[in-house]
Amino acid sequence: MNKKIGITALCLLLSICALAACIFLRGKLENDSRTVIPAQTPAQSGDLVTRPTTAATDTTAPSVRPVGGSDAQITTVTTAATVTTAVPRDGDFAFTEQQTKQLDTMLAGFGGQVAALYTDLETGYTYTYNADKTFSAASLTKAPYCLYLLQLAADGKCDLEQKLTYTDKIGSKGTGVVKKSPFGTQFTVGQLIEYALRYSDNAALRMLRGAYPANGFQKYAATIGIKNTAAIGLITNSRITANDAAIYMRAIHAFIRDNPTYGGMLHEYMTHSNNKMFASQYPLVRKYGWADKAFHEMALVEAPHPYILVLLTDHEDGTAQDFAMFRNFSKTVEAIANH
Repeated sequence: MNKKIGITALCLLLSICALAACIFLRGKLENDSRTVIPAQTPAQSGDLVTRPTTAATDTTAPSVRPVGGSDAQITTVTTAATVTTAVPRDGDFAFTEQQTKQLDTMLAGFGGQVAALYTDLETGYTYTYNADKTFSAASLTKAPYCLYLLQLAADGKCDLEQKLTYTDKIGSKGTGVVKKSPFGTQFTVGQLIEYALRYSDNAALRMLRGAYPANGFQKYAATIGIKNTAAIGLITNSRITANDAAIYMRAIHAFIRDNPTYGGMLHEYMTHSNNKMFASQYPLVRKYGWADKAFHEMALVEAPHPYILVLLTDHEDGTAQDFAMFRNFSKTVEAIANH
């Protein structure tokens, strides 16, 4: 009897041990096979959260694609505007007296007539140098004029697929790619806007102006804050101040921000334009102007703390020294603005 009890107890003990072993092994297997997902580290107070951007590197003129035939369509790449967010600036942000003197001295050393402007788009702080001085605008006005046309398109008052014909009356004077086509070639309004912004195409501007005259643009300019609209003239002979350029760039900034479709087009064309004068590690929404007594650039710098930058001069030769002057000024401002 005792022997049976002993055997029964031993079997019970072995069963308990086996059950415990199974439970242990099951738990271990479950732990070993579990995927561990580390907790995401929240951005620190100074970290940037930035959407990817497209680098503005391609300045090669495209083959001109006329309207009609199998090569009729031009593919327009529309990209959303770059949005860079950062910890907002202190409302008291301003250049120091030493930094202001540094910029004043640099600009005075460029020689000739010079005007400049910097505006922080977060705080509104503005640095100016001869900002009310008037210059020939050269091609700067193409940017706000194309803004005007894209605003009309957004309002349903301009058909970007409308066809315009390149004629001998338009002529081939000035920069651009349209003049490489034979007279009689047709282009859409959308194509011509792209060429005017990417390649500062003069024939494209003249064709657009024939369909959408300067007086309409003058009225539009008044609505965004331009006071001396008479200085716009026929667009090709506009006069401009650094303050005017800043008003235009503010309007361009707002349109890009508020209109994903047409603002995306404007952003794409102006970040991939030729004859880059300013230098920056950040994307630039830019337009240059270069003609007799005019060597300029105005830009929206898409830095963590975005700003508008304008430099107008009466230099006209476009020497290596002139380009270096623009690079040095823009890099100096960038170092100060993002310190």
